[in-house]
Amino acid sequence: MHAPQRTFTPRQLRRYDGKHGRAAYVACNGIVYDVSRSYHWQTGIHWVQHRAGCDLTAEMTHAPHGSDLLERFPRVGVLIPKTHRTDTARRSNTSD
Repeated sequence: MHAPQRTFTPRQLRRYDGKHGRAAYVACNGIVYDVSRSYHWQTGIHWVQHRAGCDLTAEMTHAPHGSDLLERFPRVGVLIPKTHRTDTARRSNTSD
């Protein structure tokens, strides 16, 4: 049986920036990966332009490798899309 997937908002993901001993997490296509053990993410910055704690989906289209490279790293959860959070909040604030 798989452990339940942890959910991250973009704000929560930003906490995992790889700085000062914190874990380095990145998101791509809605999946959050722990890249902390990668030499290339030691400082929380990959090749001077990509930062841990961010959604890299759009940036991966310009990377010299595909997003499948991230499959080498542990999946730690899913990124909650902004529209989903807004819709959920609206539903919980409406009365029947």
